[in-house]
Amino acid sequence: MKRAAAFIGFMILYAAAGAQPAGDAALADQFFRQGDYEKAAGLYKKLYARGDQQQYYSRLVNTLINLKDFSTAEQIILEQTNASPNDYRFRLDLGNLYNKSGHPDKAKEQFQAVLKNLPEESHLISGIAYTLYNYGENRLAIDALRKAREQLNDPSAFGFELARMYYLDRQSSSMIHELLSLAERKPEYLQNIKGQLQFYLRDEDDFSLLTEMLEKRMKRNTESPVYPELLIWRLLQQESFGKAMDLALTMDRESDQGARILQIATIAAGGGAFETASKGYQHLVKKGPSSPWYQAARVRFLEARRNHLLSGNPGSSELQNLENDYQALLQEMGKNDQTTPIMKQLAMLRGRYLQELPGAISLLGETISLATDARFRAECKLELGDMYILADDVWEATLLYGQVEKGYKDTPLGQEARFRNARLSYYIGEFEWAKGQLDVLKAATTQLMANDALNLSLLISENPGPDSTFAALRMFARAELLAFRNLPDHALSTLDSIPTLFPSHALHDDILMARSNIFTKQGKLEKAVAALERLTTEYSYDIWADDALFKLGTLYETQLKAPEKAMSWYEKLLLDHPGSLYVTEARKRFRTLRGDQPSPASEDFINEPIKF
Repeated sequence: MKRAAAFIGFMILYAAAGAQPAGDAALADQFFRQGDYEKAAGLYKKLYARGDQQQYYSRLVNTLINLKDFSTAEQIILEQTNASPNDYRFRLDLGNLYNKSGHPDKAKEQFQAVLKNLPEESHLISGIAYTLYNYGENRLAIDALRKAREQLNDPSAFGFELARMYYLDRQSSSMIHELLSLAERKPEYLQNIKGQLQFYLRDEDDFSLLTEMLEKRMKRNTESPVYPELLIWRLLQQESFGKAMDLALTMDRESDQGARILQIATIAAGGGAFETASKGYQHLVKKGPSSPWYQAARVRFLEARRNHLLSGNPGSSELQNLENDYQALLQEMGKNDQTTPIMKQLAMLRGRYLQELPGAISLLGETISLATDARFRAECKLELGDMYILADDVWEATLLYGQVEKGYKDTPLGQEARFRNARLSYYIGEFEWAKGQLDVLKAATTQLMANDALNLSLLISENPGPDSTFAALRMFARAELLAFRNLPDHALSTLDSIPTLFPSHALHDDILMARSNIFTKQGKLEKAVAALERLTTEYSYDIWADDALFKLGTLYETQLKAPEKAMSWYEKLLLDHPGSLYVTEARKRFRTLRGDQPSPASEDFINEPIKF
């Protein structure tokens, strides 16, 4: 028993002895962070003297420098230098110490000694350069990298490191030159170089300088493909889709640039530049069916044309021509698994815009039978359910939505199906059942779905009417169904009747939001803006206020091309509704429009010298 007690006592003392240095280190670190360098130095000296020199060397030296005890710090560094004369770290630390203590000539002597005898290992050279930068010797850091490059006789060596040093030293021209030269010599690094340029370029002057340097290099070296590719990449970032397309088409005369042209056209179409997209797609179509880009260009051109047409207020003849083009494409390519996306688009055109519901329903059914991808079939079933709503066949719509919900339970697609089922019940006035489903969806996987469910649930719960008959809400739901069926004039007429029939009802803000959505879909942007602005002033703290602010910002940014106004609406959203779903996206868009760039001061560097 006594032996056991003695052993336990020994172990406790042993553990305490082992824990003491760790406790001292944590306490010393805390004192250092608090700026109490006297107490920190005392503990670090004790730890250093115990034999943990390598672990606590840098902390002790930094603490002594902060105390301006330069002589003690110098003594410690010299001890380490004598013990390891080939370790570059200690010469660099000594140079930093001499700078701090007001002896720049002695500091220069130490730094130059390191540069005179650079090691061969690349990682050591990079460490020396970054340590010099940390010590405020930016130009010496650059000199170290350039000298090492000369020793290796490799013009591309340390390209990324030099570009970073030039960036940190605010030498934009040299930084761009370094990366462009590296791209020419090492085209396999092109994607990485794009990322570096994207991060390093600070403002429009830098971007203009990049464009200018690329154009000069293209004239001097007409054979290199990397410069046109980088210029196209830059033009696309500027949303200069037309210039990017013209450059790609020029290059296509010399070599096959089909993939690039297809990519630019698709980006341009997504950015609303339909004419530019059309130019690219038609160029590829003219190459003929034997071209590997022919089929993709035809399909995407038709899709871009559809999106462009439907973004406005198309006439019946334009819609009919679009339908004819879809039919011609299907006749040429046939109906099969590969063309099911085209079939789906044609069905949606017929059902939503041409009121050809029987044909739309039949074509969607055929699409589902031909498609091999299970998820795509489920998506088509959701659209078919919508078609049955338009055809006033509620039972079939509910059945299809239920199939998708069952097959994709607890997934975003299944939740979308449940939401459409709940929305259908809302349209036809089954408000209680709809609210029960929507309340479940408040915990949906996607925040957007949860928000949509919450908004519709609140609309139902807050508008039963004075006699709880939901009379005004039934009328509002009917107007939304008309808008869903793409009958905007009927929907607007119904919405306008509600305040007349129910003057004291609380649906006024909902009516404004519904009107703005209809006007936006029609391309009547001035009316959409007016409705949203009225909503933000008269109902600034109601449920739709943050939605209205975000929609205003988006309209001014993307369609009205007024970035200053867009910024003002985004800023108002950030200030007035900090808890909104849209805050993160609004902040990102605001900063992009303002032209924010990463600040060098925000970058993280190791405070202690690089260890070799």
